Amino acid sequence: MCNAANLTAFFSSAKFMATKGDKLTPAPMLRRSIFVLGSLLAVSYIVAAADAWLHASSTGIVIPSISAYTGSALPQFGREINETMCQEASVFDTDAVGHITAASCGILNPGSGGSGNKLAEGIRVLSNSSTLQRVVFTDDQTALLVPQNLPSNITYEAQAVGVKSQCTSITKYCIYITSDYGPNAFLNLDCSKGGINYQNSSAQTQIPPLCALDGQGVCTIGIDIPSNPFTAAEVVTSFAYLNPGQPLDQFIGNTGWFVHGNKGAWNVVFCNITALDVTYTYTSSQFVVQKAVPKSVTDTQHIMAAGFEGQTTAISQQVDGAGSDPNTGTYEQAYALELSRQMLARGAFLYEPNDVIRIQSEKSIIGSNLQVAPLVLFVAALVLFSLQVLWITLRIIIAAWNVQFVELAALFLSNPLTVVQMLYGQPNPELTWNKNVEQRFKDETDLDRLQVGPVYTEQGSFFTVTKASV
Repeated sequence: MCNAANLTAFFSSAKFMATKGDKLTPAPMLRRSIFVLGSLLAVSYIVAAADAWLHASSTGIVIPSISAYTGSALPQFGREINETMCQEASVFDTDAVGHITAASCGILNPGSGGSGNKLAEGIRVLSNSSTLQRVVFTDDQTALLVPQNLPSNITYEAQAVGVKSQCTSITKYCIYITSDYGPNAFLNLDCSKGGINYQNSSAQTQIPPLCALDGQGVCTIGIDIPSNPFTAAEVVTSFAYLNPGQPLDQFIGNTGWFVHGNKGAWNVVFCNITALDVTYTYTSSQFVVQKAVPKSVTDTQHIMAAGFEGQTTAISQQVDGAGSDPNTGTYEQAYALELSRQMLARGAFLYEPNDVIRIQSEKSIIGSNLQVAPLVLFVAALVLFSLQVLWITLRIIIAAWNVQFVELAALFLSNPLTVVQMLYGQPNPELTWNKNVEQRFKDETDLDRLQVGPVYTEQGSFFTVTKASV
């Protein structure tokens, strides 16, 4: 035990006590040493096990630390409709052509000048190449327009224009013939017969692209949207969902895709769209909605003017193939997100920045989420180990207090040079009282060299340490 305080020493000592107990009464110091060593080893292994359990069960977390914002002025991270643009455009509302300009707040210009200069920013936002702003999604999948670059380590609350869409497939309600689904080029569809307010679903002359719907379910343009929320629909065709040997005139699994003719699979997507005035919080790189209020019909027409400038297939083309893996969501969910993004982004020139409601500095601190059971066990074991060490230390101090020769006796247990000097060193009694082991060895001669190895006598050979002979 003096050489190594480990399990091997513990079991060796315990075995010695068990085998020699019938011949020799074990010394009390040996019994106490075995008990102390066993208890220290037990607590040490409990500490190691609890530490391993604690590390295996803990997870890393980010803890936000909030402090006052040090900027000189409130940043303008919010977005709102530029009312000045709308007022300036209202003077053109004198005829049908001017009404388009006025109702779109000047975004659309049917005249010879065109709308390119006002729609350019929307195109850049869609491609994420704008240096001013970008579209993000909140925790409830509302699309927001925010600055392209936000400072790091901040949290703020602001108001912005938002768009939220919810889409579903209504294909099964629009297929009203079960014996003749139509020619190869078109699918017989009539959603009105299925109780859906979508009058333009017939695909007998062309496949209907995306359009906003009026109160009668007829396609209309963005500036004539009748309500908020409002509906929009598209008949989508795609080859992305077909497999070799796909049966015709059947739905693909539980999806809204119906295989027919030479256009691949058909899907009638019907959406509810809401333009919103959103109060949100930006924290830890996430946008969290605090409150969302529907915009007025007039504001909704302003917002949707650029997005529904005519009919389009841009949404369906962008998400073609989405939903093929059911673990990543459905096609209709992907369509709804892209619809919200494009409807908001295309009119990006219409919005102007506004001040944040509040802003604070945020510092992220990396922490750990600890389980209670291993933590309690680990701390309790450490406390018990500390108490053991303290108890042993106090016992040693009390036992050795005012006792002579304790330090000298300890040399014989801790330093083998002491025994070497006593057995083979110069027989000088004064050297035995020196507490510095190195000073116990005076000037040595060749006669004082030690030899380690076998020694041969008349009785036989034995291994020992002796002084070298000259």
